[in-house]
Amino acid sequence: MLMYSLTPDGLDAIEDSLDCIAMILYHGKEVSHAMWKIFPQLLFLVCGNEDDPYGGYGREYISQIAVSIQNFISKDPRTFLTVYEGETFIARTFRFIERALKINSTSEHMRDGIVIMKVLMAMLENLKGQIDEAIPHVLRVCLS
Repeated sequence: MLMYSLTPDGLDAIEDSLDCIAMILYHGKEVSHAMWKIFPQLLFLVCGNEDDPYGGYGREYISQIAVSIQNFISKDPRTFLTVYEGETFIARTFRFIERALKINSTSEHMRDGIVIMKVLMAMLENLKGQIDEAIPHVLRVCLS
């Protein structure tokens, strides 16, 4: 049911589902393998396919999704650095960040950029010494 609510057909329940995901991650002692399977779908809501210039069908939920991403990073930084289905979670997250900032730059209120900076802060705080090679990329994203 949770995964269904993150699809175009389940959008009626997406806000409640995003809240549940954030609460489970925040209050849970660890992040299960099943929860990590949700992570790519959360990013897809905003990013969509590579060939979609406007992003996914859940672009308006950037702020709620970013909270869950922060919780994934802080609760299980080790898994965040691993490869899942041929790509690391951190690489997927950087694509999410870039897409979200692109969406933010053309939005009316431009508040999502602040939330995205919190995702970058969560990465820097929870992955000290483990993502040093990504620091130049983080700086480029912040400056752009």
